[in-house]
Amino acid sequence: MDIPEYALELLLAYDGRLHYLASGHYLKFEVKVVEKSPRVPHGIA
Repeated sequence: MDIPEYALELLLAYDGRLHYLASGHYLKFEVKVVEKSPRVPHGIA
């Protein structure tokens, strides 16, 4: 699967982003480009 360049930039911009929830929990995004493989066919982990 080939991801358009603009979509890849948008996904990579989420790396390190924190989203705080009303419950006091948070979500941390870690988005990295990795080598494509059968396990990661899109190359984003």
